[in-house]
Amino acid sequence: MIRYISIIAGLFLLCSCGVKTNVILLPDADGKTGAVTVKNDTSSVVLDQPYTATRVKSNRSTLHAAVVEKKTVEDKYQTLFQAEPLKPISILLYFEFNSNQLNPASAKLIPEVIRLARERVPCEINIIGHSDTKGTAEYNYDLALDRAQHVADLLKEAGIRMKNLTVTSHGEKDLLIMTGDDVYEEKNRRVEVMIR
Repeated sequence: MIRYISIIAGLFLLCSCGVKTNVILLPDADGKTGAVTVKNDTSSVVLDQPYTATRVKSNRSTLHAAVVEKKTVEDKYQTLFQAEPLKPISILLYFEFNSNQLNPASAKLIPEVIRLARERVPCEINIIGHSDTKGTAEYNYDLALDRAQHVADLLKEAGIRMKNLTVTSHGEKDLLIMTGDDVYEEKNRRVEVMIR
């Protein structure tokens, strides 16, 4: 019997494949549940409530929906839940003006960023540098790249095992707060760290 977790539109489908297939609709982390239609050659059923399930015995079996107790699902599929990867996260870190130095509040977040990355080892990390519009576009591109590289260096120094690390710059082209040209804006002086 092969078991796998499939994510479809934010829903988790647990299946045990072989002669029979069980489909159990689970809620998202926020408790919301969408819907899924399960079909075979002669029948179909819509699962649209948390912990509703159906069993497909053959291509010609009649499908019925039934509610399964949450604890039963958690106990039976505990190994699958434990194997489920953590959700990707995104963290914004802010910088001092015209510098690759983190502002004090963001500097305090670095241990948390390291902790979150270690939870997802081996992880993939994308680091994107940004700037405000004060100065030339070329200068801001380089400054944003320097900021992103500084954060990457902090993560490397922490010894985090990574499958992949990308460091890029958007310079002043992807503003968080829309401004005109040559404007100071501290929220635009940032690095986005995406960990998955």
